[in-house]
Amino acid sequence: MKFKISIFIFLLLLTGCVAAKPGNRYLVYDAKLDNFTHEQSGFSFPSSIGRFKRDSDSVEFYDESGINFSVNYYIANEAIATIYIYPSLREYSITPIPKFGQTPDWFLNKHYDEIKTVIINEYRARVLSEGEYKLNRSLLNPNGKRGAFEYDTVSGETVFTHLFLFAYKGWLVKYRFSYPSKYNAVIEPEMENLIHSFQWP
Repeated sequence: MKFKISIFIFLLLLTGCVAAKPGNRYLVYDAKLDNFTHEQSGFSFPSSIGRFKRDSDSVEFYDESGINFSVNYYIANEAIATIYIYPSLREYSITPIPKFGQTPDWFLNKHYDEIKTVIINEYRARVLSEGEYKLNRSLLNPNGKRGAFEYDTVSGETVFTHLFLFAYKGWLVKYRFSYPSKYNAVIEPEMENLIHSFQWP
C-alpha cells in the first residue's frame, strides 16, 4: 500500500497541476459492461485490462471543464498504470495550419520533451531508452513517442517509469507505468497488453 500511495503522488506531481474534484456529470456509467465513458472525448474505461484493475477512486479531473483527466489502474501493490486524456493544441500560430483535429508532429515531440524534462529534473531519473512507438491496429495505426526511465527512491529502491504519448482526433493520449524494477519481468508484458487492449473511440 505504501508503494501504491507514493507512486500515485509521484504521478500527480508529474502533471504539474492539482487534481480538481471529479464531477460525475462528465462520465456515463454502464453497469452491464462495468465501464464508464467520458462523454466529451468518447473514451471508455473498463473495470480491468488484463491484470490491471481500477478502483472506485481511480478518476481524477484536472480542470473544471472536465476535459483534462486521468484514470488509474493497479496490479495489487506491484504497479500503477495511468491513462491521461486531454486536449491537444487547438490553435496554431505557425504555418502550415493542420486540418482540424490533427496534431502536428512538432507539437507531439515538443510535449514529449517537456514531460521527459520534468521526469529527469524532478526525480533525477535516468533515460533507459526512447524512440517512436506504433500501435498496430486494423483501422488505426498511430505513431507515438515512448520513453523508459529509472530513478532511485530515498529507501534505495529502483523504480521504472514508462511513458507513451499519442495524438488522436484533437486529443492527447498519455500512458504512464511505474513499478519497482524487480517486477519488470512480470509487469512489462502486462504493460504492452494494456496499451494494445485499451480501445479508442
